[in-house]
Amino acid sequence: DLCDYYGKCGVYGSCNIDNSPVCGCLKGFEPRVPEEWNQADWSNGCNRTNSLSCRGDGFAKFSNGFLKYSGLKLPDTDKSWFDRTISLEECRILCLKNCSCTAYAPLDISSGARGCLLWFDDLMDMKELNSSLQDVYIRMAKTELGSLEVQKSNKSNTRRKQEAIIISSSLLSFGVLVSCLALVFYKWKTRQQGRNMRRNQETKASVTNDEQHEEDIDLPLFDISTIASATNNFSSDNILGQGGFGLVYKGTLKDGREIAVKRLSENSRQGLQEFKSEVMNVVKLQHRNLVKLLGCCIQAEERMLIYEFMPNKSLDYFIFGLFLSRYFSFDFLFTNNCFLVWVIDLHAHKFHGS
Repeated sequence: DLCDYYGKCGVYGSCNIDNSPVCGCLKGFEPRVPEEWNQADWSNGCNRTNSLSCRGDGFAKFSNGFLKYSGLKLPDTDKSWFDRTISLEECRILCLKNCSCTAYAPLDISSGARGCLLWFDDLMDMKELNSSLQDVYIRMAKTELGSLEVQKSNKSNTRRKQEAIIISSSLLSFGVLVSCLALVFYKWKTRQQGRNMRRNQETKASVTNDEQHEEDIDLPLFDISTIASATNNFSSDNILGQGGFGLVYKGTLKDGREIAVKRLSENSRQGLQEFKSEVMNVVKLQHRNLVKLLGCCIQAEERMLIYEFMPNKSLDYFIFGLFLSRYFSFDFLFTNNCFLVWVIDLHAHKFHGS
């Protein structure tokens, strides 16, 4: 360890193995020969920045003071004096009154700072320690102490300004972040409210349309829950068949009547107007030889026709099954009720004379 060499940094110089260079002057001191110091020759040590002004008339305290240094190995005690009985304050006054006294320190720190150790020559062989609890008070000119106090105050102010800038920047950043989050939340909330408003409007419009459709169609209306209950919730076991319109389900109402439910498929191209037109046509073309239309269901997105159930198949099967069913589908014949009624009327006139 370079710092273990005696007097490595000269008088009023301190050694720190972790620094580069290892030697440095104490606060209030500067290199005696800067050229040598720059060439790593620290043997001549350091001089005071401001010289001491000391008078031996007891008024030295007005021109000198002491600067506390912590974490230093005590200087060489070759030219020192000690007293175990006096306090540290008495030690300070004793050193202040003696112009030859260059520093003082407590002699015993095991049970508090007690006793007195005085130095009467330039301080030599000091080393910076990381875990030292020993303090040493070095004599300084009042002007130097004032300058150091100003520097300390400036550093403190600078540190406070830096802390204030850091705190202000942090608060500003936090404020910007909160504002951004609030803006994002506001936009999200506004978008949600807009969606809910549109959804409510669509629901109201759907209810209004359903009511208008119910008023337009002069036919008994079934509630969807009634139809779902009758068809066992549209069970696949109740399917009678399928056409372009959608599936046909068999169902049983609570009063025991059997029904056939023609349900508009989601994939069907038939719209609401086409559905209404079919319902109106079927209502107008009610005939004793046609399957009776019991009612319909127009609720939400559901469109259904409810017919009476024919257990022995439809009339067209027995009358036209051998001819028409070979060339035309039941959906074609069913949606062309005018042709079917005309044929049935001919049949009725021919065989019943009506």
